[in-house]
Amino acid sequence: MSGPCRVSEVPLKATVALIIALLLCAPRALPQEAADWTAIGVQLAGYDVDWDAPGPSSQESMPIGNGDIGLNAWVESSGDLVFTIGKTDAWGENVHADRGLMKVGAVRVSLEPKPLVSGAPFHQILKLHEAEMLITMGAGPLAARLRVWVDAHHPVIRIEADTTVPSTMTVTLQDGRTAARGPYSADTVIAGLDQRVIWYHRNGPSAEPQVQGRTFGAAITGSGLTAQGPTSLRSRVPALSHLASIHPLTTATASIDEWRSQLDHQIAGSDAVPLESARREHQAWWDAFWKRSWIFIHGDPLAGEVTRGYLLQRFITACGGRGAYPIKFNGSIFNVDDPGHKNGAGAPGVDADFRDWGGQYWFQNTRAMYWPRLVAGDFDLMLPLFGMYAAMIPANAAQVKQYYHHDGAYFAETAPFWGGLKYVGPEAPENWTDHYFTPILELSMMMLDYYDYTGDAAFARTTMLNVAAAGITFFDQHFPRDKQGKLLLDPDNAIEMFWKVHDPAPDIAGLHAVLTRLLALLGRAPSYPGAPPQTRTCPIKASGSSSHGFALKTEWTTTGRGSGSHFSSLSSFSKVKLTSFPRRFSQNLQRRATSRRKRLRLR
Repeated sequence: MSGPCRVSEVPLKATVALIIALLLCAPRALPQEAADWTAIGVQLAGYDVDWDAPGPSSQESMPIGNGDIGLNAWVESSGDLVFTIGKTDAWGENVHADRGLMKVGAVRVSLEPKPLVSGAPFHQILKLHEAEMLITMGAGPLAARLRVWVDAHHPVIRIEADTTVPSTMTVTLQDGRTAARGPYSADTVIAGLDQRVIWYHRNGPSAEPQVQGRTFGAAITGSGLTAQGPTSLRSRVPALSHLASIHPLTTATASIDEWRSQLDHQIAGSDAVPLESARREHQAWWDAFWKRSWIFIHGDPLAGEVTRGYLLQRFITACGGRGAYPIKFNGSIFNVDDPGHKNGAGAPGVDADFRDWGGQYWFQNTRAMYWPRLVAGDFDLMLPLFGMYAAMIPANAAQVKQYYHHDGAYFAETAPFWGGLKYVGPEAPENWTDHYFTPILELSMMMLDYYDYTGDAAFARTTMLNVAAAGITFFDQHFPRDKQGKLLLDPDNAIEMFWKVHDPAPDIAGLHAVLTRLLALLGRAPSYPGAPPQTRTCPIKASGSSSHGFALKTEWTTTGRGSGSHFSSLSSFSKVKLTSFPRRFSQNLQRRATSRRKRLRLR
């Protein structure tokens, strides 16, 4: 179906309306005014977040970002703007610990004369359509306006200030990591600069090997701003308009000089685009994002709250979902200080570097942000997830070979961004997710859906089939067959609730669903009677053949132990009976998958 995903003029209770919108909507004509998707900005404006009082802390902050760089911004009672900077690849020394993904830093922006006095008007508005924050405060000669945005196309934060009378702007680094803390080194501020403030955090030799040498930091620059010491820039002369820019950068380099060289190159690239052109391109990206799909529910007050919740969640997902790594389920890049947090050690309170459940990815928690992206049309936001897990395959496959002496790979439920497995053979004691092998099947299913929506053949060849083949090969070779020749999944967890069980239903369902679709993609009919046809055929050739009628060859280069070797596998399942799994349920799963065309639209 053509047209954007939307629900409008639904005079039902909001919860019922949302269920209908997402699950049961049939195509229908919309009133002309509701169908005018060119006016999406007008509809979104009704859900902008508007505050009429300042902060005073990060717990009263607004999030904004460009997919990789995220801010938590608030205004203090003095009129100072303060924000912390998060980044999707700012990994600290110990990714397994509770400070694995850290903040880049914090910045304070001050104006003189101060715009806020007692009783002065104040508004801080998060404009969803433009992805910018507008702050108006003060009255008469003290009135000021600030615009904050993170460029959708360039790694730069822009702070624009306009005042009624000539004013002075001061931009100051607020660095809370001035001393080493356990394995975490102190940040470094570069001294002796005339027109920039530059700081960085560099993981030293105490860091985990995968993040040693990683450096993240930023530079503060601004037209007409000059250094007032190593941590502050200030206007040379009072002016009516000011612009400050913050340029965050993360790299893994051999030296700080290399990091600084890359930072200089990045700054030059961002500043080469005129400000107004950059703003237009930024706003055009967000306009196109909102026009991909939308849901607006009209009815009682609860309908508006449900719509607002959906829009804000989609906004913050886009703000943190286009970076080098997927969204962290425990705060994304928008963690805040929590002075009341009781962490069980010493005085209460944690800073914004801290996150409960640590820096690792937990698949069952992470997936929740990504399944809805398919229907929303936010396919670009899914690529960091796919890329991270696909990159784990070589190292995980090497560990499977080392531990179990067979091929294939799987993903641990809980793992850092580079992956890794521990030995969980049949004799290993049960322990939460140790024998939980399902994530690679679910991710394969998500990738198959992504391919159905997008038709991206290159993705299917280079990413999807490598992941799916690794998972199928693991299940094929890791588990034995019973006396009837059926695959015997034992010991195997049923999610993390039931440990070391016999033939768990989630894995059986996953194998049936994934295998049925892979066979169809390769132009091979599934072996069981009544299997539904697949409508899309993947433009690849299966390598070789087997007596079982299904062959899929994949090759990758391993890292770590056995580095430089190549791993190839032929996996065959089509004549293998898994269990007495209800075929009707398998067909229902298949119908749901094949009913999703390149872009499913709800009218």
